Amino acid sequence: DILFVESANEYIKINMSGNEVIQSLTRLKDFELLLPVNSFLRVHRSFIINLSKIKAIEKNGIQLENGLLVPIGELYKASFQEYLKTIIKP
Repeated sequence: DILFVESANEYIKINMSGNEVIQSLTRLKDFELLLPVNSFLRVHRSFIINLSKIKAIEKNGIQLENGLLVPIGELYKASFQEYLKTIIKP
């Protein structure tokens, strides 16, 4: 179970449930293409999150179930807001 993927220069860190971290020599952009679009969303230049692992949404960040607060980048706010519209219906 992937919680989130983080860019680390030329590597990515795939952060799993249970605090397991897998490192790979892959660009975040390339790895993003391998993930199912209905389950994962890029929310920052350096982060892709698993949408099912969101615990809370704050003003400028997303808290995941492990307690980590992932920032929402300016370039990605609109796409995250569009996702929220699909799950929150008035």
